[in-house]
Amino acid sequence: MNTLNKVGFLLLTLSLTSLGSAGAKAMTLDEFLTKVGVQNNTARVLKNEEKAALLRSSEGNFLTSPNLFLSSNYLVDKKESLNPSLEGTERKTTFGQLGVEQHSILGINHKLFYELSHNELIGVDPTFFPTTKVANSSFNYEFSVPFWRNGWGRNTKDQVAAISEQSKSESFAAQFSQKQLKANAISVYWRLKSSQELYELSKELLETNNNFLKWTQKRVGDRLAENIDLKQAEAAVILRQFELDQAKTELLLAEEAFNEMMEVAIETPTPALENLPDVATWPAEKKLMATLTREDIQSLEALLNAQNAQTRIAAENTKPQIDLLGALSTNGLNSRVNEAFKKSTATNHMVYSVGVKLSIPLDRSSVNDIQRSASLRASGIEAQLARKKFEVQSELEKIESNYKQAMKVYSTAKKVEKIQLEKYHMERERRRTGRTTTFQLFSFQQDYQSAKQALIRAQDALLQLNAQFILFSNEGI
Repeated sequence: MNTLNKVGFLLLTLSLTSLGSAGAKAMTLDEFLTKVGVQNNTARVLKNEEKAALLRSSEGNFLTSPNLFLSSNYLVDKKESLNPSLEGTERKTTFGQLGVEQHSILGINHKLFYELSHNELIGVDPTFFPTTKVANSSFNYEFSVPFWRNGWGRNTKDQVAAISEQSKSESFAAQFSQKQLKANAISVYWRLKSSQELYELSKELLETNNNFLKWTQKRVGDRLAENIDLKQAEAAVILRQFELDQAKTELLLAEEAFNEMMEVAIETPTPALENLPDVATWPAEKKLMATLTREDIQSLEALLNAQNAQTRIAAENTKPQIDLLGALSTNGLNSRVNEAFKKSTATNHMVYSVGVKLSIPLDRSSVNDIQRSASLRASGIEAQLARKKFEVQSELEKIESNYKQAMKVYSTAKKVEKIQLEKYHMERERRRTGRTTTFQLFSFQQDYQSAKQALIRAQDALLQLNAQFILFSNEGI
């Protein structure tokens, strides 16, 4: 082997380096996703929104939960009277109520309370009013039962359902947004890894062509090659430099996206990442849900349920109101409060009342408009839901189709890369024994490096599609 060929072979051997390099421990995908879940404010907001929506679902229980109430007032009346001896010149009243009231799930209103009033007449003739102070104590129960509007608690049940379904809708929406964020994070991670490898490979290709250019310059100087060969080598170097610049641009964009996902400064150096995984280890389609119950669909379904409940509420509120009213009380009257209270605990002085309340809306045009408005809103959500189901099904079919095609491309690229590597190793062995030329070996090396580039891009395309399968799985971030 002459000196010139030894130099060319040495340069060529040094230029073929491993894509990976020893250094700091690589950040795994799981570690990256954990950091995103902690550092990314969007992830934290979505988690809180999901929790808040679940907690809000119990808000409907307040509609039917018991309430403690307390009321009191103090009245002084000094209005003039035509007969002061009987009505007095001043009247003082102290009044208070303490009790529990509840609107039950069946629409029945219950009210159980204790009532105490104390009255004093000032300026009356003691002949007619030997006792000017009197206390009235009573235990009371009042109820109203709807028979038409909100009969059997239809309105109340729908109000509870509307709040619950609205909360579910918000919770499902937050869950799906978390899935989207995770899919995006995985995509960002592998895009950076692919960009890093492509950039390193582009540097190797440029180094290979620079070595080839030096070798060609030497051959032209020794009159073993023509100037056209030198021009071709120079053009190849310029082309590789252009490819390196493009790879650098892609790497910078990938680093920016990575740092934005981590919510750190854009110029923060990115860590080493784990190697691109082998296709056989990808869970991909195994993660797919058996049926299309994706959270964005469930969110719309819950929203439709809430709107249907609102529609029924609107229709119910336009119906005539017929309520059965009833009241029962035990009473005690005495000048002393404690004596009045004791009397009210007995049933000697009961008061009963039963009645009916009727209320009919007269503006039927407004009633019809309200019902139609609620119905149109529900129809609109039904159309959105149908469209969403179609879009999700179409999206899944596209991803599966693209994934299969990308897998074919990847399989072919992997075969080509393997063959090109074997071809290069064989040609390098032949070069050692002087059975081929350095030019041929340079060409084979570039063929291998180009095949490696194609393989990385095919692998990245598969990884990007694989990340989208998470939208059809039960995973969040």
